Formats: sequence, structure tokens, C-alpha cells
Amino acid sequence: MSASVRAGRPLTLTVKLPAAALTALARNAAESVTFTVAAPNGNGTGGASAPIARLQRG
Repeated sequence: MSASVRAGRPLTLTVKLPAAALTALARNAAESVTFTVAAPNGNGTGGASAPIARLQRG
């Protein structure tokens, strides 16, 4: 998945999870995920990763 956004603008992405993960979440299993963001600055470098320790089914 990829998306582009201008600086200072919010962006919401929806991630489609596999059926097995949704079933596990419905049974209150502990599922986790890590997202990596490549956000270059003026020098062309930069990035971050955001671990989400526990997913919840919305």
C-alpha cells in the first residue's frame, strides 16, 4: 500500500486484514502490527516506524 500527502495534511489509511486476523480479534486474541512511514524532509531523508501493540476490531 502506498499514498502521498502534502506536508501538514492528515491522511487516514484503511488496512484490510486477513480473515484469520479478524476472527482472532473477535475472540479477543492479542494481534499486533508495525507500520513504516517514509517521510523525506528537504534533504531527502527521513522515516519512522510506529508499532501498534494491540489491535482492536472497530
